Amino acid sequence: MDRFIFRIKKALHYLKLRLGTKLSDPVLVYQMGKVASTSIYVSLKESTDLDVFHAHRLNPENIARVREEHLQRGDVPPDDTRGLYLYKRLIKPRRKSIRIITLIREPVGRNISAFFQNLESFERMKGAHSALEVEELVRDFIHKYNHDVPLTWFDEELRAATGIDVYQHPFPHEKGYQRIDEPPFHVLIMRHDLDDGEKSARIAEFLGLDSFHITRVNISADKEYAETYQAFLASIQLPEDYVDRMLSSRYARHFYSPEEREALSQRWIGKGEE
Repeated sequence: MDRFIFRIKKALHYLKLRLGTKLSDPVLVYQMGKVASTSIYVSLKESTDLDVFHAHRLNPENIARVREEHLQRGDVPPDDTRGLYLYKRLIKPRRKSIRIITLIREPVGRNISAFFQNLESFERMKGAHSALEVEELVRDFIHKYNHDVPLTWFDEELRAATGIDVYQHPFPHEKGYQRIDEPPFHVLIMRHDLDDGEKSARIAEFLGLDSFHITRVNISADKEYAETYQAFLASIQLPEDYVDRMLSSRYARHFYSPEEREALSQRWIGKGEE
């Protein structure tokens, strides 16, 4: 779809929300960053007529906390205007039915991806991926980056905004996806590492679509920092206590089996990405 048409379509959906126009069971792609959500959002926008919205944060208290943390560090805070608007217009009124698609990713890989996505802002340096040595980036990632986002997102965001506590619903590790229905919210949770065909099929089923196909966008391999990112993965040796903290968290224990967590531990402790 032409980017201009995409933007017009997006603006129209928000205009409908602002005017209080009846939405056809709105769909909210709502999750932490760097879990392949943009591809799903864009693909739904391009291939359906559904009223689709996208946000990483909706909870006003969490948005205020994140903003304050950035300001205290002297950083430019993220623009969560859209999230606050969606909370006010979509979540708080408790519309008749809201379908939420959210994704999960093992916390170590997710954090590395998010670190690189925001590298220039984090390092306060244009072209940081080429200006800094890989060893320095590894050191900054381990000692300066906020690693708790994936561990706390479901409590600070989804539960706070909708009342749904995912930890009260056992997750089927063998499937890698789950549906939770607590009206007016209907939530589809999927693992980041499901292949796109499986994700597409589950989304089509969840939304009642005859067919749906995910087109990949916002891929790390396509970014200008791709070469540095791969060098980082190849050279990084993560402290055992850090990996243990990530993989023994309630988040990791809920969404990943003991066998999967052991495999991830072997992958990250002193091994980098194979």
